[in-house]
Amino acid sequence: MQARLPVLALLALFLLLGGLWISRPGLYYDETLFIQASYPRDDVPIEYMMHVGGRPVALMQISYLGALKGWLYAPLLRVFPPSAALVRLPMLLVGAGALGFFYLFVRRAFGWQTALAALALAATDPIVLFTTRLDWGPVALQRLCLFAGCFGVLRWHQKRRLRDLFLACFAFGLGVFDKATFLWLLVALALAALLLFPRAVWSGVRSRALPLAAAAFLLGSAPFVYYCWKRPGETFRQVRDTPDKYAEKLRGVQYTMQGVGLIGWFSRDPQGPPAPPPDSLARLLYALSPREPFVETLL
Repeated sequence: MQARLPVLALLALFLLLGGLWISRPGLYYDETLFIQASYPRDDVPIEYMMHVGGRPVALMQISYLGALKGWLYAPLLRVFPPSAALVRLPMLLVGAGALGFFYLFVRRAFGWQTALAALALAATDPIVLFTTRLDWGPVALQRLCLFAGCFGVLRWHQKRRLRDLFLACFAFGLGVFDKATFLWLLVALALAALLLFPRAVWSGVRSRALPLAAAAFLLGSAPFVYYCWKRPGETFRQVRDTPDKYAEKLRGVQYTMQGVGLIGWFSRDPQGPPAPPPDSLARLLYALSPREPFVETLL
């Protein structure tokens, strides 16, 4: 209660910063991929589609990417004209919701002062802002499911209310349906919890609430589970990487640790000319920024 106004202010700041120059840069393939699921047709290349009442319904766009985002956008596209703002603003709202659950999780674990500081850092982090606004991957719904699930599990651990556990596991399952790579996040969370809190994990595994948690997870991930039943192993065959791919991913980790992994995506390419500022506010910010490229060479 003490930090309600600062929290709302930080979430509003996140939406404001994310909404500036909303049409720039131009829409990217990953941002608009969901449209295939919003307007499913038999002649559209979608991984798996069902027919309900004689109408096509997309289930999986790719073997590891579900149609959840397309389902969410379908009613919006019927009401509002298509635009970059329509594509990006809903994901900014989803990102604000994810940050809200992030704050609630940290507050419950460490107190409101720590949670407020963590929220301030996350809400103004350029990587969080840009990846939510542009939703490459996509990642926005993944974050919402992750933080909502973590908050629910922690609340269940502290209060033992089955409703919290059910909603948490449902959110985790929904994250898997949204994108199967969410399973890696769940594995990482499980290993971290097992290493740091083995007694709590063992108590939860032995709990009579475990069947309820499994049922909630299966309910959230039901479309993906159904797809796996209809096409066994297809997801894992398509995401299997070669040794060259693993080497490429390791280089990506190295570039990320050096802070240069997204040069040319979020900022100007050091080898290319900068784009002109779009308006007076951008010209002012550009005048205050250094003229030198951020990175001369990529190591």
